[in-house]
Amino acid sequence: KEYTDPRTSSIGFGLIYAIMNLGIVAENFISPYVRTDEVFFSIGSHSVQGLGWGISGVYGICVAVNLIVLLGVLLFFTKKVDERDRYVGEPAPQEANKEEKEEEPVEKTFWQNVVEKLGPLHNYRFLFFIFCLLPVRTLFAHQFLTIPDYIFRCYPPEISAKFEWFAGLNPLIISIFVPLIAALTRKVKIIDMMLIGTTVSALTTFLLVPGPDATRLILYVIIFSLGEAMWASRFMEYVATLAPVGQVGAYMGLAGLPWFLAKFTTGLYSGYVLNHFVPEGGVEHSGQMWLIYACVALISPIALLLARRWLEREDN
Repeated sequence: KEYTDPRTSSIGFGLIYAIMNLGIVAENFISPYVRTDEVFFSIGSHSVQGLGWGISGVYGICVAVNLIVLLGVLLFFTKKVDERDRYVGEPAPQEANKEEKEEEPVEKTFWQNVVEKLGPLHNYRFLFFIFCLLPVRTLFAHQFLTIPDYIFRCYPPEISAKFEWFAGLNPLIISIFVPLIAALTRKVKIIDMMLIGTTVSALTTFLLVPGPDATRLILYVIIFSLGEAMWASRFMEYVATLAPVGQVGAYMGLAGLPWFLAKFTTGLYSGYVLNHFVPEGGVEHSGQMWLIYACVALISPIALLLARRWLEREDN
């Protein structure tokens, strides 16, 4: 928020989300090379063997990369860069004339002090916004809680053996299309993009309802990822827009709570539902499972549609 101006904020938040997913793409590509000693790839008579360092080696590489990035931040994100690049908006009229007219300090009541300390917790529009997205966020949790076992149980070995590439397809699409979509839709209202993106994410899940099919599975991953690309970065932008000066960090931090709850609550039932509809070695009814999850996810765009005018109001 503080390093972009109104013209570049959508693209700025899009780049944050894209680069984060680019890291996931890199990890998905490098992990098999570090973890196994199998042939990583071959060109003609030349082949490259994996390092065979196991999962501990993958973790070690990830730690090393993070330390390098931390060192880069400490070296290059200097006070001079901060002063040069931070965007400071036009002061509000009352702030501009603050020195000319000093008012008597108003003594705050007990409850006013409590509300001020709570920060984002007293902003009901903010709370509604982040929690109404909880149903559609469960689909993101299913990407690692349900999809892996679903693919291994419902698809033949030639598909399940390539699961790692399916897992890497989503962040690859996100890395490419989030900044692109953000640039093309920067003049579109944030709530409109949230509404379109969450609807696409929810409706795409119906592709899995007819039953296992490799083509529909690939289409699901691609279209679901495009839906995520439409709304995920705009989510952060809206949260930053709602946050008063000096409270952006608090708002951003609390905005992650529903994602934590989505992972936690989805984890409580996903295994039971999976074993009920797609038991290992038993009769598969995966379509019914995805129908339930798709209907749950639709709650989010419906809630956004019903509260659209309230969410678009400029006052807090």
